[in-house]
This record gives sequence, C-alpha cells and structure tokens, in this order.
Amino acid sequence: MPDRILSYLQDVWNFLQTLFLWGVMFLLPINSFISAVVALITIDLITGVWASLKNKEKLTAKRMAKTVNKFLLYSLAIIAAYILQYIGDDGIGLPRIVAMYVGAIELKSILLENIPKIMGKNIFMNLWQIIKGKIEEMMTGISTKNNSNDTSTDHQ
Repeated sequence: MPDRILSYLQDVWNFLQTLFLWGVMFLLPINSFISAVVALITIDLITGVWASLKNKEKLTAKRMAKTVNKFLLYSLAIIAAYILQYIGDDGIGLPRIVAMYVGAIELKSILLENIPKIMGKNIFMNLWQIIKGKIEEMMTGISTKNNSNDTSTDHQ
C-alpha cells in the first residue's frame, strides 16, 4: 500500500511540474513586459523609501503592502491582456499597451513624486519649463518669419 501512495504522489508531482512548465512556456512571450514593470515598481519602491526617509515620514506595513499589490495586480493585468489577445487571436499588442500604461504610471510616480521629494525641488518641472520656453521661442521665431514673408509678398 505505501508503494501505491508513493506512486500516486509521484504522478501528482509530475502533473504539477508539467502544468507549471506549460504555464511558464505559455507566458514566455510576455516575460519582458512583466520584467520591465517589476523593475519600475522596484525603482519606485526604492525611491519612495528614500523620499520617506529623507522627509522623516513613517514607513508602514500598509504602504509597503501597496507595492506587493502592484507586483501582483500589474502582472495579472498584463497576463490577462495576453490571454485576451491569445483567445481573440488578434495581433494588436494588448499586453504591450497595458505594460506601457503601467510603466507610465510608475515613471510618473518616480519622476514627479519621489525624486522631487528626495532632491527638495522638482527638477523635471524646471526642465519642462526650459523646454517649453525654447519651444515657444522657436514658435515665435517661426511666426515672425512667416509674418515678414507675408508682408514682403503683399507689396509685389
């Protein structure tokens, strides 16, 4: 009887291994999306902790649990998008779109929330103001150039 139980357990173990490996192989095409999102979440966690320590804010288990939720839910969203695309047999790149959206959320958190807290000033908004000023300068130069060309052709 014990040999029979051991044989049964071995069969169950082999089935579970096969099922796990099938899942890994099925999800292999979206591995890079999930890895990128996990990397961004990790960077967000590091910069968030750094910003909290710098500003003497309390680190709580509740705030850390949000990171665990992000790991799980964002990964599940990408997997769900992949399954939906797989079922629909459509090549629209839905997992990529979801990963890009999640990545944009994490980049926003890193660049516009955490880093300004760490540095004490929002260098990205300052950089944006400089770029915006240069664009406006360029646009003014273009419109002035167009206006001078329009007036010169009116006299002819």
